Amino acid sequence: MNIASDEVDAEAGEDDGADALPFALVLDDGMPRLKRQRCEPSASSGSFVPESDESDALAAAASAFQAARSAVPLVRKGPRSVQEAFRWPETKLDQVCKDPNREHRLRSLLEHGVLASSDFSGMGGDREIMRQLGLVMQARQWPLDAAARFRHVRACDIGRLQRTVLSYMSMNHDDFGSCVTGDLMERLPSTFLETISDMQPSEGDDVDTCVRKNSLIDSFIKENRAEIFAGSASYCYVHDNMCLTDRGLHLQDEQSQVPLRVNLAGTTCVGWSAVGSRKGFGHTSEVAHSVWLNERLHNAEALKEDMFIHECTMLYPAQEKLADPLSETHVVLSIKTGPQSQGFPSSRNRTLSAGLSKATTIWMGPTAPDLLQRDFDSIFATTMELSGNIFFLEDDETQRRCNIDKAVCQRGRNRLVLQSLNRWDLLQSCLAPGAATRLREYDEKRANRVDPEGAFLADVEHWPGQCLGSGGPLFPCQLKHGTVVSWQHQRAATGMEHLAAQGYHVFDVVGPKTPLYSLLSTLDDCKLKQLSGNGWSLPAVCAWMLYVWSNTCKRPPSSLLRFLACSRIRSGSDDDDVDDGQIGVGCSQPEPDAEACGLDAANEVPEQVNSSDSDADVHASLVTSLVYQEEDDFAPQT
Repeated sequence: MNIASDEVDAEAGEDDGADALPFALVLDDGMPRLKRQRCEPSASSGSFVPESDESDALAAAASAFQAARSAVPLVRKGPRSVQEAFRWPETKLDQVCKDPNREHRLRSLLEHGVLASSDFSGMGGDREIMRQLGLVMQARQWPLDAAARFRHVRACDIGRLQRTVLSYMSMNHDDFGSCVTGDLMERLPSTFLETISDMQPSEGDDVDTCVRKNSLIDSFIKENRAEIFAGSASYCYVHDNMCLTDRGLHLQDEQSQVPLRVNLAGTTCVGWSAVGSRKGFGHTSEVAHSVWLNERLHNAEALKEDMFIHECTMLYPAQEKLADPLSETHVVLSIKTGPQSQGFPSSRNRTLSAGLSKATTIWMGPTAPDLLQRDFDSIFATTMELSGNIFFLEDDETQRRCNIDKAVCQRGRNRLVLQSLNRWDLLQSCLAPGAATRLREYDEKRANRVDPEGAFLADVEHWPGQCLGSGGPLFPCQLKHGTVVSWQHQRAATGMEHLAAQGYHVFDVVGPKTPLYSLLSTLDDCKLKQLSGNGWSLPAVCAWMLYVWSNTCKRPPSSLLRFLACSRIRSGSDDDDVDDGQIGVGCSQPEPDAEACGLDAANEVPEQVNSSDSDADVHASLVTSLVYQEEDDFAPQT
């Protein structure tokens, strides 16, 4: 989630979906009930097989799906105004619901709401996506309380600035109901944490040694996952106490009455990004990734999580890091996409993945990588009709005065001299010497283009031709810093404009502002750019979330029982060794009883909250107690 890359990695050995059906069943009333059901597990064989009376229907549906995808669809026109571009929540929902079967599945899946937890949370982009979707669904008279159906139980980030934003949202938008934790490693029991610390690579180790040690750590966490994650707790910055990391996620009553339990994460990408260290499996972040991954494995086995949504750089090897380790418990799907392929003029190509628990959900879409990518693009791909200039929404003259004030204050420039300069010369005088040199090189590159007068933007903190230093009509891919210059506006983008390029509603001209604006408006450009570069492209991730949800069905309770029996046969476990709420190897430890642990409903405030603090007091302290330290102190996990 930190750093983007426009390069595509060549992944080998991707899942061909041999164990799942690469098609969506038609959900119409004319089809008998049994024929509309998905595969059921067979306890005798220990594997999934279609019911006997389903075979013809499944074969016909598969044939129809293949035929429908054989023709390359025409790419639709993308948005043609800034207002249309920022209506991305409505647009994505419209694109998904053009197919009545997808709309039916989406409505059914969200019938009892969504219970969301996030790790490597950054500034909580998942919350903004769900808030926007909830408003659109409510306006369209989906379930009347749709906006409240997206509930958040926990967020997590190692960065202090990120935690401040996440805590603000918990206190002001969740009425203190959600937790905010720090380093993922803190949720490990101390004995395991000490062992892992001793196993970690040393500073002088070469990459191969680091890879080997990280692999041993991953194996250790995986083998002990039941003991590590059962009832795990971590310090909560909202409640000032140790809070359970799985609060509200246990299966309750009938499975059909439980909200969709989703984990969302944008794991650290520095080890894989083209502008990062490229240490891959030898990077220090692999340990935190292992904690996150094995918690997904444990939660699926313990029936505490239905799916996860994952975001990382284009070079992230999803097959090796997600699909292979989770092959027993999840259906894992991955695509390559970005806002630019969906008509939103910002460059941020990403690998987006999803993992669906085989125990509680059924995937109804294609699984072969090429079919999956093609199906997704057939729904969301559009032409590009706009340029990155649409995000320059601040008044140019106002920004001119601000730049003069900064140059006088920070660089000791003469105000009268600066006021006499035109906008281009003023821009150069306000830049650092290296950035000013790169600006001139980009200007030469622009002059040699086929359309030199066309839209041109570049991040002058990167040299032309190096990684992200390409320059062009799109808003460049964001890092945690940057000086993005528009040749049309002859100035650099502000921090708020960086957020707008990620899809945030922070300007009145694009619609009602995000509730987070009241906090964001107190932060300087440096902090806003750090949050934005550390975050998600909201339109792109929203499209992926809706695609996954609209192709997913909840497994009926009868099927769930058969799946559990089937899983025990595969793992060779006896009933005495495996708790009723667990499956697979490494789960012989019984889960703590929900009532004994004091687990309240997910929308209730944990008992640890200090009731003496008023909302107003906490709000004021959050805004006024921000201590801005050097960037190293804000090194985010995300």
